[in-house]
Amino acid sequence: MPALATSTDSTGAVTLYASWNGATGVASWQVSLGPTPTTMSPVTTAPSIGFETAIALGAISGYTTVTAIDSTGRMLATSQPVAV
Repeated sequence: MPALATSTDSTGAVTLYASWNGATGVASWQVSLGPTPTTMSPVTTAPSIGFETAIALGAISGYTTVTAIDSTGRMLATSQPVAV
């Protein structure tokens, strides 16, 4: 399953860190955001870069997940929701 970690800088900007240990077919990450873990919508997609992809989002709040997407656009798996 994909893993998701977050960090927030002194201005309130959030960076997500997406990874999936052992997965080699991840071409991009779809980020979803919402007010609750069950009410999220896609907000952006970022290309997968190496073992861990950093995705800067600015000041956000609520919950977020990342979904691994392969090179054909197929969704592979989604991380657990994380509060931001």
